Amino acid sequence: MSGIGRTGYGLVALAAFACLALGGCLGKPSPVEEYLRVLGQGGGCAASANVQPGAASGQNREIVAVKTFKASESLDRQAVMLAAGRVLTPSLRWYWEASPGPLSSQAIAGELNCSSRLAAVWPMRSGTKAAKVLAGQVTAFEVQTQGMQVRIAVRCQLWDGEETKVLAVRDFEAVAPVAELTSQAVAGSGASALATLSGQIRAWVELIGVPAGTASVQ
Repeated sequence: MSGIGRTGYGLVALAAFACLALGGCLGKPSPVEEYLRVLGQGGGCAASANVQPGAASGQNREIVAVKTFKASESLDRQAVMLAAGRVLTPSLRWYWEASPGPLSSQAIAGELNCSSRLAAVWPMRSGTKAAKVLAGQVTAFEVQTQGMQVRIAVRCQLWDGEETKVLAVRDFEAVAPVAELTSQAVAGSGASALATLSGQIRAWVELIGVPAGTASVQ
C-alpha cells in the first residue's frame, strides 16, 4: 500500500472518531429549543373559564379595546431573558410562546373578559368602538437567576374611547418565585406572575369611571 499506509490510515480514522465524539471538529450541538406556555396556565377566571379575548358577552359591560403592548428592543423577542444583576442575557434554549408585548396583551384581555363589568376586544383594530382604550409598555419580562424569581412589569395608560383624554396611568409589577432553573419551573412561575399582573390591571380598570353613554355590551 502506497502513501500513508495502514498505520497512517488507522491514525486518521482514530482522530476522526475522537473528533466527532468530542464535538470538537463540527462544534457542539445546539441546545434543544423549548417553548414555555404561560397563557391560561396561571389559574384564575381566564384559565378556568377558557375565556377568549374579544368573545365578551353579558349585560351592560363596558367595552375596553386593548392595544398590543410595546416593548423595548431588548425585550421584544421570544427568548427568555435571564437577568443576573444588571445584565440581561437571552436564553439559547428557552422561549416564551410569544414575545412579551402580545403575550401580556392577550393575558390582560382574557382577564378583563372575566369581569362582570368589562368586555375586552383584542387586538384593537381600526374602527373599534370602545368606552376605554388600554395601551402599555412592557418594562420587564425576565427570569432573575440570583433572586430566583420571574419578574414582569408594565406601564399602562387608560384612554377614553376616542383616545383624546388620558383617564389614568399606572405602573404594575408582579413576581413569582422559581424553585429551580428548569423549563417546567420557569414556565409555571411565568404563568403565575402573568396571572397576578393581569388581575392587578383588571381591578384597576374596573375602578376607573367613564362618561355616560359610552360603548357597552347590551
